[in-house]
Amino acid sequence: MRDSTRLIATLIVWSAFTINLGIIAAVMVASTVDMDFAGGLIVLGLIFIFALAATVSTNSIWSGARNSVEEPPRSSKAKRTLERSRVERLIESLDDDEVYELEALLLRRDDHEHPLPR
Repeated sequence: MRDSTRLIATLIVWSAFTINLGIIAAVMVASTVDMDFAGGLIVLGLIFIFALAATVSTNSIWSGARNSVEEPPRSSKAKRTLERSRVERLIESLDDDEVYELEALLLRRDDHEHPLPR
């Protein structure tokens, strides 16, 4: 994920948080009922939960996406290295006669794919 995309996602998360705070404040102002202590604790709890959700979302946007972007190049390089080392180990395990047979086989295949003009 690019930084501009992360920034937009972060702005969306915190805009949603701000809108939720605005709705809670508007409901409290428009309410004709006096709020007791328990009601105040509920409102503070909701605000805390929304803030925690926004913080966790922001953290996952900025750190989680970076980790997922870095993994594929490492794994593909590891595959190439592993593949190369397997072939190298196979060739090193062959004796001289087997190496000559392999070379002849590869040359025959190359001749069939690209025959010389006569």
